[in-house]
Amino acid sequence: MTSPPYFPLIPRYSHGAPLATIAEEVEPPLTTGQSLEAYPQSTRLTDDYKQSPAQLPTSETGCQDSPPTVLGVPPEVLTMIFKRLGDGQFAAERLPLRERAVALLRASHVSAYFRQVILQDPSLWSAVPFLNDLSLEFLDAVMSRSKPLPIHLSFSEDGTLPGEGPVWDLVAQNVNRVSRLYVGVGEGYRGVRLKNLLLSSACSLVQCTVRYFGDRMVYLNFLESRGARLFNNHSPNLRTLNLTNCIIPFHQYTLSILSGVSIQYNGYALSNTVTPLNVLALDPPLNSFTSLRSLTLINCAHPIVRSGRLSAIKAISFPSLQNLVLVETAEACRQLSRNLDVPAACNRDITVGFKSSQELGVEDAASVAEAVCGFVPRGMGYTHCSVEMGDGRHSLSLTKEASANPTGVTIRFDLLKAGGRIGGVLSLLLRVFTFLILPNHTISAAEPFLYRLWEELALALATPLAFPSTIVLTFDRDSSAPYLLVALLKAMPNVKEVTTYTPEVWANPILPHLLERRNAPALGKLSIPYENVMELATDELAQFLNSRSDVEQVSFPVEESTFMSMGYAVESEIASTLRSIADRIPETVALNWRAR
Repeated sequence: MTSPPYFPLIPRYSHGAPLATIAEEVEPPLTTGQSLEAYPQSTRLTDDYKQSPAQLPTSETGCQDSPPTVLGVPPEVLTMIFKRLGDGQFAAERLPLRERAVALLRASHVSAYFRQVILQDPSLWSAVPFLNDLSLEFLDAVMSRSKPLPIHLSFSEDGTLPGEGPVWDLVAQNVNRVSRLYVGVGEGYRGVRLKNLLLSSACSLVQCTVRYFGDRMVYLNFLESRGARLFNNHSPNLRTLNLTNCIIPFHQYTLSILSGVSIQYNGYALSNTVTPLNVLALDPPLNSFTSLRSLTLINCAHPIVRSGRLSAIKAISFPSLQNLVLVETAEACRQLSRNLDVPAACNRDITVGFKSSQELGVEDAASVAEAVCGFVPRGMGYTHCSVEMGDGRHSLSLTKEASANPTGVTIRFDLLKAGGRIGGVLSLLLRVFTFLILPNHTISAAEPFLYRLWEELALALATPLAFPSTIVLTFDRDSSAPYLLVALLKAMPNVKEVTTYTPEVWANPILPHLLERRNAPALGKLSIPYENVMELATDELAQFLNSRSDVEQVSFPVEESTFMSMGYAVESEIASTLRSIADRIPETVALNWRAR
């Protein structure tokens, strides 16, 4: 593929005499097409880089007597502004990466002062090396300007990547300076350049990100070849490894220095494609993950079918793990919950996904609940429980917010693609109840499964559910969530406060059924955002409070932004708003507000 034609990105200075410090005719072209030898050494842009930074004013020497122009802005302040041009994590697409170099180049042509600041600060150039569609001359200038700092190297292995030649010689000369590496491998490409880099020493590498595009999961088996070692067994600073649609043979490596590992499959998620990762693949040499603090596995775990083989696997220890994120099938979650040994204080975010058109019956609920409950520690003393239902997704969160470092576990069920089997007495009862209370609600095929699932969760999590004193509810006015959650709330005898974040919850006609005294005997307080007051279903709220005389307080937390926007009139304005609903609230109930 040929490179696109080069068009000057910066207009020439035609409005007056050329600025003396800008060699207008010697800037290397941005795109490929000419060799480095075409530019005499004396006219290369790197000459400007060699000027002494002492020529520039500093905030201490140059600012005090400078006129109110751009020349009065200290170089260190400009540098912080220019860094915003290249800030951010590695992007998935090629254009944003290339634009960082373009933006910095444009800024360097705004004025002679800007150019001096940019050319003399290596940190501005260390994050922009990108190999696609950039000329050798410009890349060489970037490498020179960024010395002696480590660099961020990015490229996409596709038709725009240079082939054999001086570009790769330049990369080889600077490979030990690479601290962050991003490689994208386009569809139809095998990753030859990626292979060369993964087999080379990387003494400065801190973060490595590899992404294969397309619906595939590539096993990098060349790392299993005799004599082949990841980064030549020399990557003493590697801390983060992010793999998308690919996997390395973890079982062959001792990666005790890694602090973060992410493996994702971004093809047709949870399809019947057999992926190469299973619990055995995460069974590396002893003490390999002693420093790991973050582990993410998304749609990449393939369950072990033979139970005998699974029972023979010892638990894999992650003694320092602080954050665990899983998006897997129920069976993969069940196996991982038994074979990943993580600290009780580790934050866990577990999502159970279901294959497209997978039918779920009532009999499947117990196994799904078992799959996720293994991730919930029993002795944490959680203080808050949050439940959210809507758009085919259900979630349950347990958090301990009283501690200095809040910890918790979130369990999610992604049912967007799953089907269900309607039938039996339970389905009939749900239909009758729903028709009487929510005549406009159509019961989904999955609701009998969901009803049993929440019952199974309440039974399996009886110990941790006994602690929370606050429950947060989020669902819409037509949701059958209140009926599905009865068993869960009954398993929480210590709940004293119900918190909602949307007015839709109080408009749901089944909510009073959920919050009856027999389901929540200790309930004494409601918390409703002040911002919801004007849209609040006040009549429904008043009716509930009349039926629960033991609820003595309704609190209205006020967002800081709302609080600040009211200025000096904040107290009187809030009091006026609350008075507008007080007439319909029982006199025994105290209404108050607080800044959130």
